[in-house]
Amino acid sequence: MRKISLYGQDVLRKRCRPLDPESDRDLVGHLLSEMQLILQEHDGLGLAGPQAGEPVRIFIAGADAGLPLGGHTVFINPEVLPSGPEIRGEEGCLSFPGVYADISRSQNVRITALDRNWKPFTLNLTGLASRLVQHESDHLDGVLLIDRMGPLKRRLLRNRLRSIREESC
Repeated sequence: MRKISLYGQDVLRKRCRPLDPESDRDLVGHLLSEMQLILQEHDGLGLAGPQAGEPVRIFIAGADAGLPLGGHTVFINPEVLPSGPEIRGEEGCLSFPGVYADISRSQNVRITALDRNWKPFTLNLTGLASRLVQHESDHLDGVLLIDRMGPLKRRLLRNRLRSIREESC
């Protein structure tokens, strides 16, 4: 089974490639199974492809998270359009165990993606569902939780971040 990619691993900084329904069908099937296992093992809300070691444009949301995602838990090649005022809220990340920070995100988001059967869908989300989509979408562009933190918070977490990076090597 794959292990979660921790801060310090290069795959987390890569801009992910789009998935192709013709050539990537087998990869997606296998990857989704492993991503779901990782998400369950770590009791997370969401997980992006690079966090499972694959620099591809896919993320999942936990089915038991209770978020209003219209029944969708798989997001392939998502396009995200944030809107509305920015709201601060606490976020954590499975690639940064034990690290939490208040992060500003747009209150609303419109996401267009493909589901596990490669069928397109669009959702308009708000609240925690919007925050989840924006956080996971950041991973697909190589943007990490620490990139959204202020410099003071990063300095306060310097030793913890160093420890995570050393653990990932």
